[in-house]
Amino acid sequence: MEKKWWASKTIWIQGLGLIGSILMAAGIVGQESWTLYLGIITQGLGILIRFITKDEVVW
Repeated sequence: MEKKWWASKTIWIQGLGLIGSILMAAGIVGQESWTLYLGIITQGLGILIRFITKDEVVW
C-alpha cells in the first residue's frame, strides 16, 4: 500500500510553519525581521517541491 503524500506529518508541520511565518510577517503575531521572509520562502518551497515530487523534503 502506497503512502499518500498528505498522510505524512511533514506536510502538516510545513503548512503550520508557513501559516505562522505569514502571520508574523503580516504583523499579526510578534517580531518582524528579514528572517521571517526567508522562513516563508523556505516553507513555501518545501511544500511546492513536495507537491511536484510527491516525496518527503527535509531541509
